[in-house]
Amino acid sequence: KKGKRSTKTGDGKAKQGPGKARREEAAALREVKAGITALAEKLESETKDVELFGPLTEQDDCPICFLPMPRLVCETVYMPCCGQSICGGCLHASIEMKNKTKKKALLCAFCRWESAGAQKDEVTIEEYRKRAEKNDLNAIESLAVYHRDGKHGLQKDQVAALRLYLRAAELGSLQAISSLAQCFYCGDMLLEQDYGYAMKLSTEAAKRGYLDAYFGLGCIYNEHGYPDDAVKILTFAARGGSSKCMEYLQANNTRIGDHVVSGEDLELIEKAYEEAAKLDWSEEREAYKERYQRKRNPV
Repeated sequence: KKGKRSTKTGDGKAKQGPGKARREEAAALREVKAGITALAEKLESETKDVELFGPLTEQDDCPICFLPMPRLVCETVYMPCCGQSICGGCLHASIEMKNKTKKKALLCAFCRWESAGAQKDEVTIEEYRKRAEKNDLNAIESLAVYHRDGKHGLQKDQVAALRLYLRAAELGSLQAISSLAQCFYCGDMLLEQDYGYAMKLSTEAAKRGYLDAYFGLGCIYNEHGYPDDAVKILTFAARGGSSKCMEYLQANNTRIGDHVVSGEDLELIEKAYEEAAKLDWSEEREAYKERYQRKRNPV
């Protein structure tokens, strides 16, 4: 007689079959979707009388150079050792100093602790988890990204990433709300494409003054045949300093759908954008952006 195949692991626990794993993932995903639905309803109830084109949120200053923090998240750096976010320019300056002094370790530009980037993955993740336990929004969002992409030793787990984004959004992170909107817009991270939810969440982030949310919102309006609204949204954000919106207007040769932006109007928008962008400009930040772009798009 053939012996029965063992259904237990080495530690005596029962193995989980693929069917059970899929059912558990589906149940977890339904729970997350229900949480997002409840969040969207709560956010909408809080902004019934809030204008879409209201005041933008003021940027905190970088704790090192004291310039306003860049509005694009990719131009800021979070340090889990001390829980501080700094601008990319200050990180660039710290890297340049390390290279000049030929030091082996890159120290945190703020607290001077050994940078998480030089540590082992398990040490780095433990630092993020400790900060996340204290409801540090940047740490929670970073863990979401690492689960999403399977980085720093974490397994790729889209449900875990969505849970973390939802948690950060519930705690008030406009970036997390915008990230969830992007997931619905693209049909990403196990979420089906849903422009309705993408628009709802982007609108709520924008009404709270989150500049990045206007770009996604403008794209949705344009793709659904409302070019006039799209131009109004993109222009408002470009004037506020959104490089994404400014580049979108320029790349489309002043035409969005059936709406034509005159050359004169575009010049005025560009001037307002440049004035807003000057407030947080520095040579070090430009150098960091070049370094970041090279890293993302190697020749």
